[in-house]
Amino acid sequence: MKRMLYILVLFSMLAGLGLAGTTQGIAFAEESELQIKDIAGRNTYLMSDGSMWSLIDGRHAIRTPGTVAAISGYEYRGIGMTKDGRLAEWDIGKGPQVVPGTSGVKQIAGSYWLKSDGTVWFGNEKAKSLSGIMLIANADQEFAALSSNGELLLEDNYKRGQFKKLGIVESPVTVRSMTVHSGRVALLHDNGDVVVYETSNFDDNGAHHTGYRGPECSSYRVCLE
Repeated sequence: MKRMLYILVLFSMLAGLGLAGTTQGIAFAEESELQIKDIAGRNTYLMSDGSMWSLIDGRHAIRTPGTVAAISGYEYRGIGMTKDGRLAEWDIGKGPQVVPGTSGVKQIAGSYWLKSDGTVWFGNEKAKSLSGIMLIANADQEFAALSSNGELLLEDNYKRGQFKKLGIVESPVTVRSMTVHSGRVALLHDNGDVVVYETSNFDDNGAHHTGYRGPECSSYRVCLE
C-alpha cells in the first residue's frame, strides 16, 4: 500500500512538472513573438505590445508593462505617448510612468509634446506663442511647427519662444511627417513628395529647390521613388 501511494505521489509530481514546463514553454513562445517597435538612445526599447525596457541607474534593465504607442528621448531621460493619448516619462532614477492629469496628447518630438487642441508643451510649460499646431519636429536642439493654416515656423536658436516663418505650406493636411536640421525643415507628403524649407536660399514662399527625379516632379520638391 505504501509502495503504491509512493508511486502515485511520484507520478503526480512528474505530471505537475510536465505541465509547468508546458506552461512555461507557451509563455516563452508568446513573449518571443514581441518585436521592438522603437528605440530611444541605445538601451530603451518600446515593444510591440506597448511595454518598455529601460535602464535604472544606467545599469539595471527593467520591463514596464503598459500601452505606450511612441517614445522620444534617450536611455537616461525621455517621454512617451500612450495609445489613449496620455503622456509618459522616464529618467535615470525611475522607469516609465504616466504623468497624472495629461490627456489628448497627439504627438511627441524630443522633449516637446503636441495636444489635439493644437497647443504645444515643453514639460509643464505651454508654448504661449503657438496655437493651432498640427505637427511638430525637434532634432539637434532645433524645433519646428506646422500650423493648420499652413504656416511653417522655426524657433529662433537664440531667442527661445520666438519663431521665424519659413513659408506657407499648401494643403498642410497632406503632410505626413516632418523633420528639422541645420535651419532646414523637410516635409513628407502623402504622395511621397519631400519639400524642403530653409532660412536661406528660398523663394517668396520659403521653399527651396534641392533637385528632383523624373519629369513628373514640380519645382521645390524632391520626389522619392
